[in-house]
Amino acid sequence: MNGRAGRDHYPRAMFTLLGGGGIKAGQVVGASDAKGEGPKDKAITPDDVVATFFTALGIDPKKEYRTPSGRPVMIVRYGTPIDQLI
Repeated sequence: MNGRAGRDHYPRAMFTLLGGGGIKAGQVVGASDAKGEGPKDKAITPDDVVATFFTALGIDPKKEYRTPSGRPVMIVRYGTPIDQLI
């Protein structure tokens, strides 16, 4: 708390809602620490969320595609699908 009845911004703690597309619904995955400043245990990254989304849709998030000029492009470079959601 910042003393003015508000909560300051903590960039290491956030949430997202996922639904449909093969995501297992009705659960909470992950938790913040006691003050809500950061992850309690293992951090779940935005790349992990995107990798989960594509995996649930049947798309390999680690597949490397090529642009017309031959440049390699990956959907997600560092993310790992969140097993509890698939």
